[in-house]
Amino acid sequence: MSTSDKRLFAKFTLDFPTNPKIAGLSDAAFRALVEAVCYSRQHLTDGFIPSAVARKMWGDAVLAELRTNHPDRPSLTEDDGGFRIHDYASHQLTAADIRSLQERGRKGGQAKAEARRLAPASDRPELRVGNGTASALQSQESEMTMASFPESSHYPTARDATDGIDAMTARLAGQQGITDLGAVISAADSHVDRRLDASGALRLSLHILGKAASTPTNALPYVLRSIERSPAEVQQFIDKELIAL
Repeated sequence: MSTSDKRLFAKFTLDFPTNPKIAGLSDAAFRALVEAVCYSRQHLTDGFIPSAVARKMWGDAVLAELRTNHPDRPSLTEDDGGFRIHDYASHQLTAADIRSLQERGRKGGQAKAEARRLAPASDRPELRVGNGTASALQSQESEMTMASFPESSHYPTARDATDGIDAMTARLAGQQGITDLGAVISAADSHVDRRLDASGALRLSLHILGKAASTPTNALPYVLRSIERSPAEVQQFIDKELIAL
């Protein structure tokens, strides 16, 4: 799996289709079980599927098949208000697992920011988002072209990160001079260890632009450079606003 692929994944062993209790399922039941795992992974329900969702997506006959495909360990069991996937936590990441990984990422980002803060003055960027040195940053970004960042190897995942950005969000961003939200997403991922979606990238960009001493000439390079030079402040905003995925 590419490290630049930010989609969520569910895990299935190679012998999953030939497992005795799976091999005998109808095509509809097999598809329903896979979709149930993907649903739970996406919505972090730890293997629980609400009854209304399950019945609408797969119907009673398929659900009955998945509840009876093994005498002791059927693929689905009825739970309060829905159905639960058997042994889900043994194979998939749970909500607790995700929170633990996010906390590790948060601490890692804090450690990086602290290391930068303690670095010798000659190695430490002097610019901070929204402080008195913003004008110096603007003078630097005014010399950059808008094309210098999105296609740069400095943000190699910018094009991949653009996938799935809706037209409305892209249009709102473009009106503010943020012509490539994918580049903002990649910059946050690279320098702050935070994963954003398009909406979060737009909110972060507007926050950075709003703190500038005056309107930057080239908005996108200004935002990208601000993220790179002020990761601690950017991380604080992302965590405070709960916009990280």
